[in-house]
Amino acid sequence: MKRTGTRASGRNPKTLSPKAVEIVRLVAALSAGYGSHDGIVVGRGIGSLLRDVYSVRGQAVPRWVRELVAYYARAKRAP
Repeated sequence: MKRTGTRASGRNPKTLSPKAVEIVRLVAALSAGYGSHDGIVVGRGIGSLLRDVYSVRGQAVPRWVRELVAYYARAKRAP
């Protein structure tokens, strides 16, 4: 996959950690043919799942997971 800047929904991925950026790119690539809202839903689900897994294990939620959750929380909801 060619690495290009991810400008999904107009947000700047350079403020995210490298792990979070890679997940955003993966979600964008997987949902490219389905529309931006589907990508947002998938991204929110992945972020929520990761946060819950770390919490259930009694581990601190890593920064990159918090960044991912925040990234998709800022995404605009479909009308």
